[in-house]
Amino acid sequence: GLGDIACEQLGPTPAAALERLAQTSGLITVRLHGLLLGALAGVPCVPIAYDDKVRVAAERLGLGDVVVPLAGVSDADLLQRLDIAAAQERRTIVSERVQMMRAERDDVARVLVRAGRRR
Repeated sequence: GLGDIACEQLGPTPAAALERLAQTSGLITVRLHGLLLGALAGVPCVPIAYDDKVRVAAERLGLGDVVVPLAGVSDADLLQRLDIAAAQERRTIVSERVQMMRAERDDVARVLVRAGRRR
């Protein structure tokens, strides 16, 4: 069960959190930033959707089917969903989606830089 899983606070910086997350075998999170950091670190992640932004981000990352509604949390279900997220095929999809999102971010940054130069 989940009682055997360690819980710890990460930080104090995003870089430190990514470094620590990369050493773990999986992540269960209710926070959007936990989901994003887990995806960046390449760690299988099960998001608990306390808010639509978590569900939407999970869908963009290819994890829409492992999202758990806050009202539906159970040990067995979380562990089953973590197994799905940990499958190599799923990890590849998440990695590809992270790269796609980074490219989108870079495109937006280029547009903003060009717009700033026009002023």
